[in-house]
Amino acid sequence: MPGTAKKHFDEDLSRANALLSQAHGMPHTTPQEKLLREDLLRSSLMYGVGAVDAYFCDAYADLVARILRAKTLQGNVSIPRGVQNIVLPVSALFSSQTQRDNWKWRMAARGIVEKDNVLSLSKIQKLLNPFFRTGNKLFDPVVIDSLVVSHNAPNRVTGITRSEYRRRTDQPLDSARKSIRKKINERYSKIFQRRHDCIHNCDRPKQSIQTISYARAEKVIKDLNLLVSVIDQHIESEFNEFLTHVGCNAVTRNSAGY
Repeated sequence: MPGTAKKHFDEDLSRANALLSQAHGMPHTTPQEKLLREDLLRSSLMYGVGAVDAYFCDAYADLVARILRAKTLQGNVSIPRGVQNIVLPVSALFSSQTQRDNWKWRMAARGIVEKDNVLSLSKIQKLLNPFFRTGNKLFDPVVIDSLVVSHNAPNRVTGITRSEYRRRTDQPLDSARKSIRKKINERYSKIFQRRHDCIHNCDRPKQSIQTISYARAEKVIKDLNLLVSVIDQHIESEFNEFLTHVGCNAVTRNSAGY
């Protein structure tokens, strides 16, 4: 993946970690101190989820701009239907001629997703899957294997340990991957919902304010970093293969950013 999206994510997540560290060292003896500390922990969580949202907006915009640039440079590139169906505003075509085409397309694509957010795994998959080769998807076995084996994802994310996963034979492994996808979706849906609760009702979805601890906030930040790190690596590998699959030669792939 072009480095800008991940670079910005790392910078934004470091801000979330700074808030987390600040909260960790704060006194929390009195009710006022305790509430202030917890609000700083909530801020850390919100910054972390915001960093994920921004990353996927940037990643999607980069992918759109780079496949369009590839098509411009090499007319015989075969654009898949999923990419053809992306609708960009006409205004992007009439932007200042001093702007590079890929920058205009990137801003147009980002404008589409920034009208809402991309804080659901199903929406993230819908945006990114068109830029993978036919039959490949975002949470395919490669990503699952990377999460469990290479990154040793905690049980709260995948529902299975690395040693348990390695002991599975082929048939049970398919079943395990299905369960892992479900567990991943549950974990991140819960995190994204907590950010929604913090922003829209001050973390009071019902009558009382939800409690939050340093340990819980720290785990959230770690899990957000894990999600983006694994997916970023997968996009980098898969999109390069995708460009080859649609007919891009080496020169075009290089010009498109790889």
